[in-house]
Amino acid sequence: MSSKRTAANILMVIGTMIWGAAFVAQSVGAEHIGAYTFGAVRFFLGALVVIPFYFYTRSRIPAAERKPDAPFGRYLFAGFVCGAALFLGALFQQLGIERTTVGKAGFVTVLYVVLVPVISFFLYKRKIAGRIYISIVLALVGIYLLCVNEGFSVNLGDIYTFIGAIFWAAQILCIERFAQTLDGLKFTIYEFLCCAAINGVLMFAIDRPTWGALQAAAIPLLYSGLLSVGVGFTAQTVCLKYTDPTVASLIMSLESVFAVVFGFLILGQTLTLRQGIGCVLVFAAVILAQIVPKGAKYAAQQAAGETQE
Repeated sequence: MSSKRTAANILMVIGTMIWGAAFVAQSVGAEHIGAYTFGAVRFFLGALVVIPFYFYTRSRIPAAERKPDAPFGRYLFAGFVCGAALFLGALFQQLGIERTTVGKAGFVTVLYVVLVPVISFFLYKRKIAGRIYISIVLALVGIYLLCVNEGFSVNLGDIYTFIGAIFWAAQILCIERFAQTLDGLKFTIYEFLCCAAINGVLMFAIDRPTWGALQAAAIPLLYSGLLSVGVGFTAQTVCLKYTDPTVASLIMSLESVFAVVFGFLILGQTLTLRQGIGCVLVFAAVILAQIVPKGAKYAAQQAAGETQE
């Protein structure tokens, strides 16, 4: 393994730890401000981090080698569509974290990995691999053990978080739809700003936060915006250039594990044995959904090579 790949994998783990701890920051922030306010500030700060990085990377490319860019209108449309999906995913996640533990929220959220191929099947008629069916069964059993209480009651926070996972999956599919023809970092800036704008309108209309509430939530907001959204995303973008995408996706799945760890260390939140078993099954489902068989991976590489030729 090359030194660059090793360094990229280490940075990916650090980024995943940042995302896992962000569940704690969101939980603490929810004690002071509403979900719309948290989202507006969080994604605006995230955009502020990505903007200088975009101009820095662009400045390193000679003008003669820069590819023609898409028009402003396409960036705005793509940013709004993906930003709306991001808004709904983050909103329901935040509403869920307000009502459940960060550990459970982390594992329910990461189900978007399993939901992506399921949604793709219904929208695009994409074939579902055999391992995905096993992942779905494991995920359903895991979610039952994790979220369904005695008397078949379900915590409202867990329901909100699962709805959020559906929109996280939708956001990934939206990005897939537009990313091929747009500059990744520039597109992300539009996405973050559109998401912040939607939250901002609702923040002033519904939340109406006070300056004191914003000050009280300052640390969670700065962490979630600058580190989780800004630095975490930028690190992911850079590292994906040097590491295997499958390895990267498996590392990012550890976000749910770190959410449990930080939830315990910082907030003292624990899981029951039943919930712990549910977490293990959900994690197994997520890992299985991301493992690409060697034959399929080789075929994809061959197809890519033939296309390039």
